[in-house]
Amino acid sequence: MLYQDFVKYATARQRYWARNFVGWPRFSAIQPNATHHILADWERRQKLSHLVTQNVDELHRKAGSSHCVELHGSTHHVVCLSCGDVKPRAELQQRFVEANPGWHVEVLQDQLAPDGDVLLPDDLVSSFCVR
Repeated sequence: MLYQDFVKYATARQRYWARNFVGWPRFSAIQPNATHHILADWERRQKLSHLVTQNVDELHRKAGSSHCVELHGSTHHVVCLSCGDVKPRAELQQRFVEANPGWHVEVLQDQLAPDGDVLLPDDLVSSFCVR
């Protein structure tokens, strides 16, 4: 999704957050693999000073890397478009759970894409409440 569309269209934000809401529990639970841990160890031993990644999954930070540049940002933090406040993505998930009590779509988590989204039919997306 283009940033311009996300900012301009409420329906685009609704589609983005509905798809991300379904995928978030599984996506956020993914743990670092051996390579993430090796790179974090190299940083601790000063064999590596900084790490640059295109990934948005925060696995390098979970493994212990602290000098990590995430070129495309991180899905683990959200920024308010109105005031610029930054919150953990987990807090937003809880707000969505409360705003969508009838949304039980756990079975769809098996269709998780690498960026944490799950493709959803339009009629399901249109019933998702974003507050």
